[in-house]
Amino acid sequence: MGDIALTYELRFLIALGLSFLVGMERESSGVREKGQVFSGLRTYTLTGVLGFGCAWLYQVEVVWILPAGLLAITALAINGYIAKFKAVNRAYVHYAWLPFG
Repeated sequence: MGDIALTYELRFLIALGLSFLVGMERESSGVREKGQVFSGLRTYTLTGVLGFGCAWLYQVEVVWILPAGLLAITALAINGYIAKFKAVNRAYVHYAWLPFG
């Protein structure tokens, strides 16, 4: 049985394609249900490429890239939660400061 050689180019395309498909599904289902989505096609695709890049650089012995990549993903997640929190509470905070509103 012939084995398929997973070169770095093929692995990159697999990571890109899978993250693109997940982002596309997430975006289409979120738009149908809520009308807006924070993380969609671009976010998942960039996250997949970042993950591939970190794994590849870690394999070529750039050992500090794995913690740096995890910190970058953590920063993106925190940024997303802050943006979502501000969007949900914007109306309440805006009207809470009116003295007789």
